[in-house]
Formats: sequence, C-alpha cells, structure tokens
Amino acid sequence: MTSAGFFGFEVVGVNQSVDTMEGIAYRMANAKPAWEASAKNMESGEARLFERYHGKYVRTGATLRSLTEWHANDAIRDVHGDGQGLTFGTAVWYARFLKRKTPSGRTKSAVLQLLPKERRGIRDVYMAFVMGQPMPVVMQ
Repeated sequence: MTSAGFFGFEVVGVNQSVDTMEGIAYRMANAKPAWEASAKNMESGEARLFERYHGKYVRTGATLRSLTEWHANDAIRDVHGDGQGLTFGTAVWYARFLKRKTPSGRTKSAVLQLLPKERRGIRDVYMAFVMGQPMPVVMQ
C-alpha cells in the first residue's frame, strides 16, 4: 500500500506584496504629482539652456518666461486630467523659428531641449513616485 505524502506551506509577506503592487498600480494610474515635478525639472533645464546662450535667443523675454515659469503668459503646462502625461511648451508664436544647427548639419529647435540630465531627472522622479518613495529634489 502506498501513501501519498502531502505538505503545506505558507508564503510570508503576501499581503504586504499585494499592498505594494496595488499602491504602484494606483500611482501609475494617476501620476500627476510626478508630472508636475517633471515639469519643474524641465523648466530648470530650459533656464540652464538660456543661460548657456547668453541672451542669444532672448529679445523680449516672452519665450524665456514661458518655458521657465509655470504661470507665465504663453506657458503651456498641462498635466493630463487622467494623470497619464504632461504637455510642456510655449504658445509664443515666434518660438518655432528659434533654430540651431547640429554638428551633423541638421536643424533643430534651439529651445525645448531635454538634455540627458533632464531625462534622467524625469525618469528618477517618475520612478520614485510610482514606487512610493520621496521624489528627488528639482534640479537647479
């Protein structure tokens, strides 16, 4: 006669894991605070960019203000209602004509540039928020 052996086991920490995953899912579904912090990072990046240009692309200051100040005239900052994205830019009409040549000879916008430092900052802010950790301080 053979006997079948049965054994039981208990997984420790399942409830905590479920809570963590639900928190991540909730924060991913509404990442508005992360996008707002990311917009601040982008504003800081634009301010650094304009500083490097030493006034080259500033005539009235409207484009500069619209890209570096959240509530400036012509500033476009829209954290989408569902918290799933961010629209960042300027409504200053002539900003579209601010172009520069790249080393390869291509023409691209002289403003609205995301340098690797800003890209990493946005990624770090978003990931910290989604994971429920304190968001990094806005780069200056």
